[in-house]
Amino acid sequence: MKKIKQIFIKTFVWCLELITSIPKDKLYHFFVGYVHLTLLSLFFSDFEAIAATVLTAAFKEVVWDDIMERGNPNRMDFVWGILPCALYLIIKLI
Repeated sequence: MKKIKQIFIKTFVWCLELITSIPKDKLYHFFVGYVHLTLLSLFFSDFEAIAATVLTAAFKEVVWDDIMERGNPNRMDFVWGILPCALYLIIKLI
């Protein structure tokens, strides 16, 4: 029982360290992508909600950040913005 408790505590601490090591900007992109996907999936099909979320993340990085120069274009921001779509698909497959 002690070993199970130690494994649980070590895993919990590792997860907390991992979460705190992610930059807040990336977590913001993940959160916005998640909210966007969740709201759209209430009204549209899964494919349409995922497509709209991916297009919105791409639009934000290419048009808003790069062309209009209102931010810093970053590929990882795009990846973190569409990561909820991948997690959504994994959950749907399970």
